[in-house]
Amino acid sequence: LDEQKREYHRRIAEFFEDCLAIVAQRAPVQRGPDRAARDAVIRALRLTTKDLHLLLADHYTRSRSSEDKAMAYSLVAAKDATTLGLYREAEQLYRRVATQATNTKQNSFAGTDAHRVAHAARLNAFVELAELYARFELEPRPKEAGEPAPLGEGPINVLAHGLSCLGVEGAALGQDGFAGLDRTSHRESELTGSERTLLARALSQMGWCHVRAGVALDNQFNVQLTESCFAHSIRLSKLAGDRLAASQALNGFGAFYQSCAQQARRPRETQFCRNFDQPRRDRARAA
Repeated sequence: LDEQKREYHRRIAEFFEDCLAIVAQRAPVQRGPDRAARDAVIRALRLTTKDLHLLLADHYTRSRSSEDKAMAYSLVAAKDATTLGLYREAEQLYRRVATQATNTKQNSFAGTDAHRVAHAARLNAFVELAELYARFELEPRPKEAGEPAPLGEGPINVLAHGLSCLGVEGAALGQDGFAGLDRTSHRESELTGSERTLLARALSQMGWCHVRAGVALDNQFNVQLTESCFAHSIRLSKLAGDRLAASQALNGFGAFYQSCAQQARRPRETQFCRNFDQPRRDRARAA
């Protein structure tokens, strides 16, 4: 019975995939009863591309016939939900992708197509989920049974996990400042272009999360972590030719230094001045 249900969902997914090709005008016009049936369904249900993305994500997930399509359509449907203001629906989709991708990675061999697809989908889900929480101040719903860590936690922890998947440890950035990521630059050469783009986004969002949460200036570790995240996000974005991402990180840099200047002007904030200036004095001595 379960096998029949999965086959049923697979056929429905393929039907709606043809409908998506028609609505998005990606397929040549086909005549005959099959095209007429799809046109009738599109008109009757008033299907849009956003509707079809969600339907495809659901049916491919239920069919278990193509995990890469299930995750890809789920990510697109989550972005559609975000643009419509359906933040909880977007959160549910991102978390479903993260869970599915984690399980696929654990059950596949490194270097296989399934492993690579799951790795990319999981990274996308973590970064997009963290941005969803941070941008819209959305409180994560509690972690459910079967979900991997750090789902259920806030954006900083989600981003830290995503960065570790890319070979960048927040501890190194916070302890060593700019040198922390300079030492991992050889790791960047091993990343694909899409992974480097994700890394730039994740670093920028990590910096913004610390600034918005008001913890960027709490101690020397957070000061260096925030500064390093923005600086290396700008560098990576410029290398990728992504001016929008670079400008967002630059804006974050500006907000961070503005907070530094405002706090430094307060007479009682001598501890902050020591936190902010000590790394620079250390570098000057070394030079």
